[in-house]
Amino acid sequence: GVTPKGDEIGWVVIGELNSMFFLLDWGGLRGGTTQESLAWLARKVVSWKCTTVALEKNGLGSTWGMLFTAALHTACKQFAEDGAELPPHRCGLVPIMASGAKEARIIDTLEPVFRSNRICVNVTRLRQQWNEKESDSRTLFYQACNIEAVPDCLDFDDQIDALQLGVEHLAGFLALDVQAQQQRSSENDAKEKWERWKNARPHAKNEPAAPPSGLRYVGAYTKGRPPKLNIIRPKNHG
Repeated sequence: GVTPKGDEIGWVVIGELNSMFFLLDWGGLRGGTTQESLAWLARKVVSWKCTTVALEKNGLGSTWGMLFTAALHTACKQFAEDGAELPPHRCGLVPIMASGAKEARIIDTLEPVFRSNRICVNVTRLRQQWNEKESDSRTLFYQACNIEAVPDCLDFDDQIDALQLGVEHLAGFLALDVQAQQQRSSENDAKEKWERWKNARPHAKNEPAAPPSGLRYVGAYTKGRPPKLNIIRPKNHG
């Protein structure tokens, strides 16, 4: 999420896995929109391998959106020239409709996510921001802890506004069951582990070799078809 307004550009990097949100990185760029700030932010997007950048809808087709698109193309080209791995998908700008009072919109979006413990925070980045000794009012979590449904309750709200845009973009994943998603992810990991092991060494003609650690066979083995796999949970011998 990016909020290119005023004298600071607020930005956050947020990801989703198994219906959980992960706040990976965040900050603010002082001085507003400059060639340097656009280039720095574009490199940040490419280095995190972001697939989308959420902007307010009124900012997507603006001159800022066009300038940032050009900066993204340049950043991708520079990473390719340096031999770095590029994102698996092209990164695109996504419009997020923002209407009504800003403060109420931010609270309505973020409060349920925080209260339901559906967002995890990068503690290393949190400590880093603390050590940077930024002005409290400019930090993300100061804004998150002090925002109220009152106009202009914060001196700065760029970073919390960017977080709201990112969460709003990913909100559809909240409808999924966390435990079911984790179970499905575990099964997929087990299948991938089986395939890697199977392709790494030859098998006997009619009988498979020992399964990799953490996996076991269930049911009969059929030649040419991998057996069903379950995760073996270690027993508590305490």
